[in-house]
Formats: sequence, C-alpha cells, structure tokens
Amino acid sequence: MNGKKLAQPLIQPFAYVHSTLTALGFVQIDSRRGSVYELLFRDPVTDKQYCYRLFAHTHGNGKMSIDLDEAGFVGKEEAPPAAQAAACEMLAELVQYLENGPDRRRLASLSDTMNGRMANNEVEVKRLGKMMAGIPTNTELRKSGMIPDPIQ
Repeated sequence: MNGKKLAQPLIQPFAYVHSTLTALGFVQIDSRRGSVYELLFRDPVTDKQYCYRLFAHTHGNGKMSIDLDEAGFVGKEEAPPAAQAAACEMLAELVQYLENGPDRRRLASLSDTMNGRMANNEVEVKRLGKMMAGIPTNTELRKSGMIPDPIQ
C-alpha cells in the first residue's frame, strides 16, 4: 500500500506484537485475512480523519508477523502530508520496538502462559491474594445495599 519494500516481515511473539500495537493506539479488528490493526490520523487543517491499516499474520508457533509492505491508508482519497508524516513517524517507532524485540525476562512462553492456571508462581499467588483481600464479599455487598455479581 505504501510503496516501500522491506526485505522481510517483522516477526515477534504474538503477545509482544499485540501489546506494542495497542500501546501505540492501534485497534484490533478481526478479518478473513487474519488480524487487522487500524489507527486514525487526523489532519489538523481539514479536521478529517484518515484510517491507517496494518495486517498481522499469526503463525502456529505463537509468533505474529507484520508485513509493512501491506500497510497504508484505507480509502480512495489520498491522505494529506501531515497525516502521512505522522504515519511515517509511527511506523518508524513500531519498527524500532519490533526489531529490538521483547524483554525476555518479562514474557513467559506461550505454553507457560496458556496453562489454565490463574497464577503461574508463588509471587503471583501472593499478589492475587492481596488484591482479593480488598474486594468485599457478597454478604458485605448486600449489607451496604448493593447487589453482588451472579454466581459464575
């Protein structure tokens, strides 16, 4: 869409790519082509919004790739220079994040994350316990005149 040709797509763990894109303001939209991420850029002169779209492809090994050759503004109307410049800056930032990769100490593997447990280690159990200690019980909610959540 944008005319630039990159040698290869950017490939990183799914969680890292998704969290990076959402932190940059992208919104995920599911489509037949996989995941699509969109971000609106506003032209300050005309006050019109222009939708910029990235296509993300999920692989079976828990990785996701983004081919920036497919990225670009949506629609027949060409985006003004201010919106194009903002998109270029955003793409440069995205490439920098994805090329540097995630902090390996912070992210667990996909199999460790998808283990079906609420907490993966003792530290998380203690943290969750402290969080839950401050949550009122159903009896306390009823006494204060509130209605508790239904049984899950």
